Amino acid sequence: MSLAMRVLALLSAAGLILLSGCGGDSEPAAPPEPPSAGPQLEVDCGGPRCGAIDAHRYASSGIGIWQYTNTGDERVALPIRLAGLAGKDVQLIYTNHGNTPQRLPALELYLRSPYPLAAAAARLAAPAGADAARTEGPRRHRRPDLPPMAADPMQGLKSRKPSPSARIIAPRAAAPAPRLGDVRTWRVSGYGMGTEEDAFRRSTLVRQAVARDGRGIHVWVDAQTQAAGSVTDGMLDGFIRDLVQGETAVYDRTVALSGPPWGPYPDVGLPALAPDQDLHVAFIRDMMAAGTVHWNDVGLNDPAGPPEDNLSNEALVVFISDDNFYNPVLDELATFAHELTHLATRYRQVIAQEPGQEYFHQSWFVELMALMAEDALYLPGLNRHHENRDFFVRYWLRDQGFNCDILSIPILAVDRCDSYNINSTLGAYLLRHYGMALYRRLLDETGAPDSWGILDKAIRDVGGPGVQTTLRRIGTAIALLPAASPPNFGLGARSDAGYELVPMDGSLYADYGLPAGVPMYLQPRGFFPFVRPAIRDVYEETITVPPRTSVSVVVR
Repeated sequence: MSLAMRVLALLSAAGLILLSGCGGDSEPAAPPEPPSAGPQLEVDCGGPRCGAIDAHRYASSGIGIWQYTNTGDERVALPIRLAGLAGKDVQLIYTNHGNTPQRLPALELYLRSPYPLAAAAARLAAPAGADAARTEGPRRHRRPDLPPMAADPMQGLKSRKPSPSARIIAPRAAAPAPRLGDVRTWRVSGYGMGTEEDAFRRSTLVRQAVARDGRGIHVWVDAQTQAAGSVTDGMLDGFIRDLVQGETAVYDRTVALSGPPWGPYPDVGLPALAPDQDLHVAFIRDMMAAGTVHWNDVGLNDPAGPPEDNLSNEALVVFISDDNFYNPVLDELATFAHELTHLATRYRQVIAQEPGQEYFHQSWFVELMALMAEDALYLPGLNRHHENRDFFVRYWLRDQGFNCDILSIPILAVDRCDSYNINSTLGAYLLRHYGMALYRRLLDETGAPDSWGILDKAIRDVGGPGVQTTLRRIGTAIALLPAASPPNFGLGARSDAGYELVPMDGSLYADYGLPAGVPMYLQPRGFFPFVRPAIRDVYEETITVPPRTSVSVVVR
């Protein structure tokens, strides 16, 4: 045990004595005090699983959740008094609802009490390799399907300013279908390779099939992968079968959820592939990303233009790293669904729209949609693991990626503020509480000036409270809530319109603790959790709530 952890353990033990001393050992719970005229907690949960009786009392069982939100521009001293705790931890989570960092107050930090012993069996469900990042670095990202708009000079087809070639190049007829054994060279974006320069990979067509909608699907393997022997015939046979055969076909189900990856578009002289293009899937050795797409690839090169503008493969293509087949934290079918969703949402929201009607979402939102699709499309027995439950949400809690602004962190970030981990947790909550109706609203909603506003409007449109209340409730997942939590809380199972969303019980992540230090500032849309452990009866403390910040109080 490190010195810092020994100090925390001693503080935790001292806290047990100090805080439990506020109440009696064997006396009955104190009666509720008269309501204060000043700021106070309010109950934030309801229903049979809610253990919050009122603003000052816990029922000694169930999940008690309270909250206070400071909507003003000055700090607020919030007195808290909760009785009936019966030895439970009190967990508190700050959430910054504003657009500027807020200075956090000084806080005493303690260790969270061990999770109930019943959690041990659940923790055994962690897949092999789930915690490999503890010693080998974080899970490799699917980075970056979409670099930030302002930083990407090759943002690609149908950007806000059409290129001159858009007026002189007509759509090209669909190319003849390739044949097994054909060889071609793919240009793989340096973004996907994790290099400054694009890579050129000579590849062989090894499998073909036709999907239910009539689109041909062609699978290529590059020469380096073939030489390494890392992808076998059996792997390729299984992959193409799982894409197109039966009711569980991944291609069909992804198209049914998010729409087709390509099709007709307005007749405005767009220099693009014909609507009836086949889909290509290229397995590439040594990609940094698990998978990637490049918007330029559906556009046509201009023979008269400069080489730096002719970057397209002139094909509807998904690139997937070959190690999806054998890396324990990757899944080739989940990666395919993720990348196909990117193509589908780009086509739906940009390419298929009339001029001036396109909607260019921010990068975090584009990834959110693909991660939500992965979550919804998971099938046990088909996918080797559930990526959001087993990796992304796990890593968010393990690496304590709480004090991060999802709107400003780069997709390429590989530190604690990992956008995939944060987005997966956000998406998991949205699907389990607002359902597939929300996902479909997000596909087509345009009635707000930015992607955060779109999310807020879509939540309200399906009967939710808006993005700010949603954000606060997502933060309570840090308290490791059980799947069977009160309505609006936890990450429980949901069956919705033929999609089975798996539960993500807090016990799965019971080994992960809370931050050992207080940051100076709470970032916009960031969280900071802390705990008062094992309170015998009454918890009483006055805490400072920064401006535009809420605090959730959780007892489980």
